[in-house]
Amino acid sequence: MHQEKLALSQQSIDSLKEVMLVESTNTYSLYAKTGTGKANTADKKDKAMLGWYVGFVENVQGVHYFAFNFTRGSFAEMKADRVNIAINHLKDADVI
Repeated sequence: MHQEKLALSQQSIDSLKEVMLVESTNTYSLYAKTGTGKANTADKKDKAMLGWYVGFVENVQGVHYFAFNFTRGSFAEMKADRVNIAINHLKDADVI
């Protein structure tokens, strides 16, 4: 998608990037999407959630793609942790 090699119109790509834009600064633009699902679908009582945060960062070095996957004991824990943990990893890698 980012390299415009899919059979999508430029308008579709521009619209997708617009809704994915999380943060834009003088040094980078962060595009991302969250997602969540049950970690154990076989056990209806298990509240553990699988979550992800995927996207890319555009900065002066180029484009950096990322995909973070997390498991937490509940949706509330997942929602509270996933973005912060991913952002900290991107900072540690000097991407943002």
